[in-house]
Amino acid sequence: MCNYKIYLDKKDINDATSFYISLIKDAIEKNGDNCKITHEIDCVHKNDVAIVVKVTSFFRIKRRNPSQKTYIWFQGIQPEEIMSSNINIASKLFYYLAFSILEKFALKKSDLNIFVSDEMREHYQTKYKNIKAPSFIIPCFNCVLDKDKFFTKGKYGSPNFVYAGSLDNWQCINQTLVLFKEISKYLPEATLSILTKEKEKATELLKKYDITRCKIKYVNKDVIQDELAKYKFGIVLREDIAVNRVATPTKLNSYMSVGLIPIVSTCLTDFIEHSAEVDEIIRIKDIEAYRTNALEIVDFNKKIINPNDIFESYSVFFYNYYNSEKYIGELSALLKELE
Repeated sequence: MCNYKIYLDKKDINDATSFYISLIKDAIEKNGDNCKITHEIDCVHKNDVAIVVKVTSFFRIKRRNPSQKTYIWFQGIQPEEIMSSNINIASKLFYYLAFSILEKFALKKSDLNIFVSDEMREHYQTKYKNIKAPSFIIPCFNCVLDKDKFFTKGKYGSPNFVYAGSLDNWQCINQTLVLFKEISKYLPEATLSILTKEKEKATELLKKYDITRCKIKYVNKDVIQDELAKYKFGIVLREDIAVNRVATPTKLNSYMSVGLIPIVSTCLTDFIEHSAEVDEIIRIKDIEAYRTNALEIVDFNKKIINPNDIFESYSVFFYNYYNSEKYIGELSALLKELE
């Protein structure tokens, strides 16, 4: 029997990471092994198998005990995220170099790498070469299908769009608003709801783009799925850069779990590849081809949506891609091999 310690900073915990960590913990316990989550490095003992979610945590573990078996879950490509941030160029270069060194160290010394997409694994293989540790892929998700919400009254009858989340530039809120304004030229009855804490910023953006048929509201996370179920389309636009190509946004899982039709950038490679058989997805190649994209959405909106059909389609996709039991079984088997 092995003892595992999942070492996290308290600030590392959110809804998405909690679900992911629980999945890893379930895979460990499926083998009859012990697993505890700790926020104190002193609680990680020499003979434990350590699991971390940050390269800085990995370095701290290995500095204390270089021979300790350590696994790492990579949530994103941090050096490239830093280069996409708004900090000054000198800081960008410093932190890019620092985190690249830590990434390379972790990938060289890790006993197992858990990635969120095949694209992420390929990114690291291209960037650092000769990654020898075994790897496992689990996309980011935290919701299961809720069949009842596919049958919400009036759900597919009107062109109602929703954007949920922060209004950071990397989430392409500006492009989302320009796209909706273009859609409104052809579908004047269309509405947009922005679900965010940043109400003041959202109000300013609506004024900037002269958008009137839009509601701004904040919805508590405990009832967010009930709110999302009211809409027909959910928007997830991203720029075609490395940070996004490796990502698997939980927002897509949240949208689809209650029957929303995603309007999604094709640069989200892993999701796009795995959802190729799903017809009820609007795939956007160029997020700034506003007229082309709007016309495609308008054309899609003419389709008659049968809730039973879309639920069946999504069920197959969720079984293959957003399936906790599948990942728990496969990961537990791999962990057994590595003991």
